[in-house]
Amino acid sequence: MRLRHDIQVTHLKRWTAASLLLSDVRDRGIPWTRLMLRERTFTSDLNLQASNRVSVACIALMWIALAAAVIEPRIAWAALPLAIVVLGLNAPLYRFFQRQRGVRFMVIAIPWHWLYYTYNGLCFVAGAIAHAFAAGRRRAGSSPRPAPARLLHNPVPPGEGGALRAGRGDRATGRGYERRPVQRSSAGSEEAPARAPMAR
Repeated sequence: MRLRHDIQVTHLKRWTAASLLLSDVRDRGIPWTRLMLRERTFTSDLNLQASNRVSVACIALMWIALAAAVIEPRIAWAALPLAIVVLGLNAPLYRFFQRQRGVRFMVIAIPWHWLYYTYNGLCFVAGAIAHAFAAGRRRAGSSPRPAPARLLHNPVPPGEGGALRAGRGDRATGRGYERRPVQRSSAGSEEAPARAPMAR
């Protein structure tokens, strides 16, 4: 697959605010984030350029500063330099808007562009959480379950009569149990011998 920057196309689909948000969030932002995290690939191209990443971070910090200003109004001033950084990073795009459609269109487009950066950041968080949950489920599904514990009543091969004496051993493997030969009584029945201390 080859990326051609020199080819320009026009979207013929009729976009609304609702369809734009739904497409960007559900069909692009979250799936792309999960794909990049799964493949561990972050190419600095298209809307993943360094200026776009810094803009998303600045917009997120700006919203945090404005929210904190409810408690401490002076914190709102921190949003001003962040907004200036975003304007500077995206100045080429805003000048393009102005050349193509005029100043009024540029002024209207800037808030929408900042909204775009806002939900891009939210999509990254949501996609990262979804990726972490999916990875956790895969790890849980692939981990072997422990075998159920069971008592091996007669681990001695056939023909080598013997018995297990219960002690501090592993019931699942038979380790730590004492193997004792079986004594036969005069009547022909098998009897366990008298207890003897186990080797620790």
